[in-house]
Amino acid sequence: MNVESFKVKGWSKHVTAVIISENENWILARHVISDYIIDGYVLYKKKYVRNRVCGPYESLLMDIFKLRNVSTKIPKGFQFGKTSELLTWVEDKYGISMFQDGDDSSISIAKITKMKKKKFKIDLIKSDGTLKEDYDYGFSFKKVRLIIFDSNYYNSMALLYKNKVSKIS
Repeated sequence: MNVESFKVKGWSKHVTAVIISENENWILARHVISDYIIDGYVLYKKKYVRNRVCGPYESLLMDIFKLRNVSTKIPKGFQFGKTSELLTWVEDKYGISMFQDGDDSSISIAKITKMKKKKFKIDLIKSDGTLKEDYDYGFSFKKVRLIIFDSNYYNSMALLYKNKVSKIS
């Protein structure tokens, strides 16, 4: 088990994560949201990651997480790929997409409606689970810094969205 803290380019705060796996482009991790609390999975695009550190604080977390038997298993069916492939896998497996694409910009929760070679479009999922359709903004795959899935907030939003959709059908 490896726990690291690092800065993401353009973000004001550092992040801490249990590193599960990585390739040349991405880091798959469990998100440490506060002290000893882990919530969900996060994919960090490596080209935006700065100053990776594994110091005394991270070593303490590592010991605690080992004692708690925190899982570092790769989610079933996960494979690294291009940003488009990762977003598609998350949405297919868990129901919605959740990503961040800029300097401290808000996280977008969405259903992807169209993918092209370099950009994609979404229908935005609002905080009540309803869909803002034709959210006419093109997101760039190369600017996506973070993809989140299977966190408490993510799963809550997916349930809200599914509930709203089932009432419409």
